[in-house]
Amino acid sequence: MKTKVSSSDVKEHGRINKPAMKPSIPFKPNADVSISEHNWTFEKHGNKLKLSLGNLSDAGWFWNGDETDLNGFLIRLNSSKVRDEFLAEMEKNKITFESLKPLLLKAIEKGDGIYELSGDNLLWKFGEGLASGRPDADYIKERFEELVADGTLRETQKQMFEDETINNFSFTFEDFEKTDYAKDIKESMQKMAKSSKSFKEYFNQLEDDKDTRLEDVNEYLSNQEYEAIQKATENLGGK
Repeated sequence: MKTKVSSSDVKEHGRINKPAMKPSIPFKPNADVSISEHNWTFEKHGNKLKLSLGNLSDAGWFWNGDETDLNGFLIRLNSSKVRDEFLAEMEKNKITFESLKPLLLKAIEKGDGIYELSGDNLLWKFGEGLASGRPDADYIKERFEELVADGTLRETQKQMFEDETINNFSFTFEDFEKTDYAKDIKESMQKMAKSSKSFKEYFNQLEDDKDTRLEDVNEYLSNQEYEAIQKATENLGGK
């Protein structure tokens, strides 16, 4: 007769041996990944990235880029409706901010993100504010009246003054990225990226920095407008 052995009868090792469990597969931070959602995609193959935002059918616009555009991609994601979806997918796929930080800092070093953080297409392409290439008409009129009142210009020079001001007004992103304002934005992004430990922390810092960058751009716009008026005044014989 076979004798039934209970756990209390097992003295050696003090326990009953259990079936060996399958070892867990450790996450590889450099593993390839491909995430494709309705309004964004993120693909990573080694140190190469394929990124996209928007879609032509619903959003009416589409953008794509690579690892050199990573910072602009994150800045645009941060102000979009898919921000939380992105964060959830990154966590689900175990893609950490730290694992992408070297690529992010490399992109920032080359200026990536300055365009997006300083106003993006709304300012530089579609003409929100003064980026339409024309200074504020009311300000031109007000300044001209002041110049006529103090004898610097004559009333008959009004149209010439307006034309000269518009011709001398230069506002493009290519000009802006050569300024100290752009340099400050770049340095700020580098500090934020280096200090952040997660996507969410980086996003929050970008959000906190937004007002400062808008003030910088508005100041730059005002300076360009003022310089255009000064040149117009000098060209018309004024002081």
